[in-house]
Amino acid sequence: MIKLILIILIGVLSIVIIKQLRPEYSFLLRIAVLLTVLFSAVAAFSVLSDKIGESIGDAEINTEGLKLMVKTAGVSVVTEIASAVCRDASETALAKTAELIGKITIAGMILPVIGEIIKLCVSLCGK
Repeated sequence: MIKLILIILIGVLSIVIIKQLRPEYSFLLRIAVLLTVLFSAVAAFSVLSDKIGESIGDAEINTEGLKLMVKTAGVSVVTEIASAVCRDASETALAKTAELIGKITIAGMILPVIGEIIKLCVSLCGK
């Protein structure tokens, strides 16, 4: 965690300096820092996810709901980062498009859950 924060701080300082000297390269540096942090965070999250999976496996809990929550959180984070990058580049329309795509993706991911809830309601009401 501290390593990622340091990468971000060093990246921000570098971006500020580069922006004064060569503004056209500051955006590329921003993307490079962002991707570095994103891939490092994904690797760290993968380790954490494995440990949580082992703990849940030991407790014999159904993990489908947890997997869906983790996937939707991942889509949400990636969407937010993409949207922020677009806003940094003054591309508001692309930022809104990225957010819309993220929302549609999450809606598609939860459709099976909604179907199961509807089936449960129908079975409880006795058709």
